Amino acid sequence: MRLAIEHAPTAIAIFDTEMRYVAASEGYIAAYRLAPETVRSVVGRSHYELFPEIPERWREIHRRVLAGETLSADEDRFDRRDGTTDWVRWEMTPWLRPDRSVGGAILFGEVITARKEAEAALLENRARLQMALEAAEMGVWDWDITTDRLTWNARQFVLFGIDPASGPPTGAQALARVHPEDLLTLQSVIGAVLHTEQNHFVFEFRVMLPDGTIRWLGAQGRPIRDATGRAVRMIGLNYDLTARHEAEAAVAKSERWLRAVTDTMPEIVWAASPSGGNDYVNLRWSELTGLTAEQSAGEGWRKAVHPDDAEDSLRLWAKATAEGTPYVCEHRLRTADGGYRWMLSRAMPVRNADGRIERWFGSSTDIEDLRQARELLARDRAELGQLVENRTAELQDTQTRLAHAQHMEALGQLAGGIAHDFNNVLQTLQSAAAIIRRHAGDAVKIERLSDLIEEATGRGASVTRRLLAFARRSALHTEPVDVAELVVNLREILVHTLGSGIRIDVAVREGLPPLLADKAQLEAVLVNLATNARDAMAGQGVLSLAAAADTVAPDRAAGHPLRLKPGHYIRLSVRDTGTGMDAATLARASEPFFTTKPVGKGTGLGLAMARGFAEQSGGALEIESAPGRGTTVRLWLPTADTEHRALTTTETDPPRTITPASPRLPTDEEPLLASLAE
Repeated sequence: MRLAIEHAPTAIAIFDTEMRYVAASEGYIAAYRLAPETVRSVVGRSHYELFPEIPERWREIHRRVLAGETLSADEDRFDRRDGTTDWVRWEMTPWLRPDRSVGGAILFGEVITARKEAEAALLENRARLQMALEAAEMGVWDWDITTDRLTWNARQFVLFGIDPASGPPTGAQALARVHPEDLLTLQSVIGAVLHTEQNHFVFEFRVMLPDGTIRWLGAQGRPIRDATGRAVRMIGLNYDLTARHEAEAAVAKSERWLRAVTDTMPEIVWAASPSGGNDYVNLRWSELTGLTAEQSAGEGWRKAVHPDDAEDSLRLWAKATAEGTPYVCEHRLRTADGGYRWMLSRAMPVRNADGRIERWFGSSTDIEDLRQARELLARDRAELGQLVENRTAELQDTQTRLAHAQHMEALGQLAGGIAHDFNNVLQTLQSAAAIIRRHAGDAVKIERLSDLIEEATGRGASVTRRLLAFARRSALHTEPVDVAELVVNLREILVHTLGSGIRIDVAVREGLPPLLADKAQLEAVLVNLATNARDAMAGQGVLSLAAAADTVAPDRAAGHPLRLKPGHYIRLSVRDTGTGMDAATLARASEPFFTTKPVGKGTGLGLAMARGFAEQSGGALEIESAPGRGTTVRLWLPTADTEHRALTTTETDPPRTITPASPRLPTDEEPLLASLAE
């Protein structure tokens, strides 16, 4: 219709309620002396922008027409900006929306500058109007009220489905085609124009064609009155609105379906204008908040937002609508019963082909349970953290006490052997003192006995120092430990502890770097392992102590059976020739308090503490055993070199056998001194 009007030579212009152009014909552009190229660009522009010289009188005319009146003038003066004057004849009428509200105005105008040419111009313009209307597929009618005869153009016959060959129709024949549901209203509208001072009507109605088709028509008309004011004729237009009504019906159907779908959803569904004003809410919104759609329209939805959340919610919404970015916000909404529930609101803009935002569509999901779960989880985490902290402290205390228990158990093992050794030392001292008393004048013998006493007291002091260091109770304190020195000192301790039936072999590879561990705890672990080995050998056998380097490469770490991290380690081995363990016993050997010894002979903590010590020190423990093949316990402990430089020894380096120095004994002493030396 716009295209048809644009190409019409008659001055026709359609305006919206703000007097912005919806359409303008070429005839209008020409009549009002506008540039020809503005025929299309005029759409959307204000009438007052194009004609700023319009007097206030015309603005009043526009206000009246937009209020529902139809106004016209046969002659009207129009003073142009260039100083010239034109006389125009015009008619302006409102056009209505389907809901009967005024959607704007339609202006029909023509220039009648020379009155002497008025009649000729009128006839010419009528002809042009006829052609334009036919080009626009508009029906033109002229109804002679006195004779009930209608004068129609060709398009009018098509619109009403009447055969032109039947001759000019009457008003009654035309009304016979009007749908029964619209007939009375149409007659009332026409009657109001004929019998009152109303000068114009606009109406939409349906006609029923002979083939049963229903067609929607728009109608506009105005009466022509005689000198007495009685309406004797009526002229007007008809135009096909079927496509528009079908489109509107389709849209209405889609909206009904959309509402039916959204009203069944548990979430709140809403929509807003490009500027952010709410214009749609589903049923869930009203059920939750108690606010109707009307109460929530525009900015009304803000009334449901919790006061403490309003500032952030509105700030995020203003930012989204200003920048065209998605809206996401968690806030509380007041419920119909006066409470509040946490909601997660989201919205996305819908853009047209030009990228402009046409609508906002959003949803609000109830997350009250999720928020409560978050708060509960936060509390649980805090409580769990405190529980873990307390439990860790308890475990550390328990570990310290167990380590001390193991230490003391090892000390007890040592005590039995060392007590015998101290008896020998004391006997040596006592016997030497008795001999000196009997041979006080023999300087050579006294000198030899003094050497023996000095060596015996040195041995006793050395054992005492080791015992005091071994029995000290303290927290785990790591330090670099010389491996060779550790093994040598340990052998000296074990010689006194394990008894004469156990031979101790020591093999330490040359050039081993120091390991990193708590020395006192490590000594206690090794002593416990050695005493376990002695018990497994029933006091007769060979105990082997070995130390070597081991490297765990990064590509081996993932699949390492002991889960050692990549790095350099010292591997300490304690091997016995005892009875060994079967698979069932081996599987439980490192369990706390598991023991195969008789009651009172063992606590079952030795291997468990050894494993715990190794793992806490950053290493691992492995037990290898089989019945009749003895048992080997291996400890991996990290080296003290924090930069993990390459080890200087390999598995191919020959082990070094370490043998402690023997006591210096006199070779020519009497049998008593020889036995004491033994």
